[in-house]
Amino acid sequence: MRDEWDFFQRQVNGKPASIMMNLGLFGRVPQMYRPVLARVKLKMRFPRADGLSSNEEYESVNAVEDLLLPRISDQCEGLYVGRITSVGTRSFSIYVGKEGNVKQVVAETIVMADGYTAEVAFSKDPKWVHYLEELYPTPAERQSMLNRRVVDGLRKEGDDLSKPRPVDHFLYFPDARSRQAFLSQAREMGFQLLGKLPEAKPRDLPFGLSIVREDFVHPPHCIDDFVAKLMNLAEQYEGEYDGWGCEIVMLQ
Repeated sequence: MRDEWDFFQRQVNGKPASIMMNLGLFGRVPQMYRPVLARVKLKMRFPRADGLSSNEEYESVNAVEDLLLPRISDQCEGLYVGRITSVGTRSFSIYVGKEGNVKQVVAETIVMADGYTAEVAFSKDPKWVHYLEELYPTPAERQSMLNRRVVDGLRKEGDDLSKPRPVDHFLYFPDARSRQAFLSQAREMGFQLLGKLPEAKPRDLPFGLSIVREDFVHPPHCIDDFVAKLMNLAEQYEGEYDGWGCEIVMLQ
């Protein structure tokens, strides 16, 4: 089983939330021998005004996490799948076979974390609905995570992210008619045709397309905003967005 941890943000009950979760479990769940969800809720001491974690508390909260989660894994055979940080609380999600001694392990461990308190809540979740629907990102959130990875890669290569540049986008459609309809709409948004792509997707989406427009890729909301618009437009024509790329613009 390959772990793939990443994070994203969304609104939960009208409040900002930061979600860190293991994408690598998707396709391997539910695990029928772990039908119980244990949520360990840690009350943060110095959250930001918006309820998310602060730089001031970053190291201490991570230290509690590093202390707590291995003990639950080892002593309770729990599988940690993700966490939600919101409204001044960090909630760790762990799937276990039964409630067992989880509360005892948390109580014995949290006393080692000076000044912190934690609560444990259990729920039956044999289908892992919490992981699949509350932790796992939507397609738009998943694409935002991929966008961030590309931008991080550009930054590591010395890219001058303050500069606009041509950004290429790749999409696939079920037939030529839907591809052309999408292209007409995209042109109205300022995109130009780069080319029609050979079949590289499953047979239900054999008609590829690449388009280009000059854009900023940083700050993150820039790329997220126009990629989301392309994703929504492609969906209208039963198509699929397949990512973007650009050349590195070096710092002068």
